[in-house]
Amino acid sequence: MKLIKWLRNILNYRKFNCRRRALFSLKCCLVCKKPTKRGCNCLNGSIDKGTASLGPCLAIIAVLLILIVSFQYIIQIHPHLVRETSLSTAINVTGVFLWLFVSVLFNHQSCVWISPGYAPKCTDGYSSKYQNVPDEYFKYDPELKNDETVRYCKQCQTEKPWRAHHCRVCNRCILRMDHHCPWIWNCVGFRNQRYFYMFLFYLWVGTFFFIYFGYNRLFELYKVSSCILTFLPTIFCKLEENKIVVMNDNSLSWFNGRRYNDENQWFMFCYYACCGVNAVMLTFLMWNSFLLVNNQTTLESFQNLNAEMRKTRKNKKLRHFKYLYDLGSAQLNIQQVFGSKYYLALLPICYAPIGNGLLFPLRDQVHQIVFADTTNEPPNTKHLKVVTV
Repeated sequence: MKLIKWLRNILNYRKFNCRRRALFSLKCCLVCKKPTKRGCNCLNGSIDKGTASLGPCLAIIAVLLILIVSFQYIIQIHPHLVRETSLSTAINVTGVFLWLFVSVLFNHQSCVWISPGYAPKCTDGYSSKYQNVPDEYFKYDPELKNDETVRYCKQCQTEKPWRAHHCRVCNRCILRMDHHCPWIWNCVGFRNQRYFYMFLFYLWVGTFFFIYFGYNRLFELYKVSSCILTFLPTIFCKLEENKIVVMNDNSLSWFNGRRYNDENQWFMFCYYACCGVNAVMLTFLMWNSFLLVNNQTTLESFQNLNAEMRKTRKNKKLRHFKYLYDLGSAQLNIQQVFGSKYYLALLPICYAPIGNGLLFPLRDQVHQIVFADTTNEPPNTKHLKVVTV
């Protein structure tokens, strides 16, 4: 179904004059003191259509890069380890690399194909096991703004569950939405957030693994011709390829030497690509770890970390709480994403997160404020305290 939807978007996108609409939108936003709704909608629509169309391409490129780097490890680093160390050591190191390769690929594909969790488009869309969720719980949403009675989605034309947000690219309300990632052709939400985090983790470890064990192989193939910073030669130095000694003087010698050079260039490309990806993944991993231990999403952090944005909360008593869904301990917060057996996330297996994605536990202080009006407190809300939903 995703492939059919992608092909349909591609055909529609060809008829969409992205450049003309984007220029019109920028003109509206720059010339007018107050940007026109039509102009900004055109600009947002251009970006959303482009993101939706590029999604499958970027996801395929990500898989191809993972395969290319893994192939270069097999043909370059593994033989070097066999020559420089021992066969048993090389096999053990390569076994660890293959484990990292499987983990990276598994978590990436899980992010692609596992639904982030979609909010029902109407209250009748709740399945039978969610029928105990009262309609009144919408008005107890801790994230209500000053002028809101319920959090209502104009695009889906229905109430939003707690922590749900509308994705313009997917055109659906996503449960516990974090953000839309084009590299996985999907949103990161309630059901696939742990796979996204583990993808970042294993990608960071895997690229570091490639850099560490490929360092000696790189300088076996290349020599330093000039260097700016001697303590970081692989990044700030100019490398010059060592001369290749061709043993057989025949018609295939030039071809063999040329093929050898091409393989070395691919290895050098993969090495520098891993250096860049490793630095980026470290930044992403640190940010997502911060979100994880505080039990918040990327979208929620924009409001939580801004004191002025927190003042827009309808309930004045909640405005001094920076993290509304923080359960008081890092362990409880991590369990909201990884479950009680969070060590299973290290294995390439699929399992559902705890809860239903509609209601989320609150620590006692926040729970008492949210449901302070006990006379109108909806039934079955005691399970929203710090317990498993």
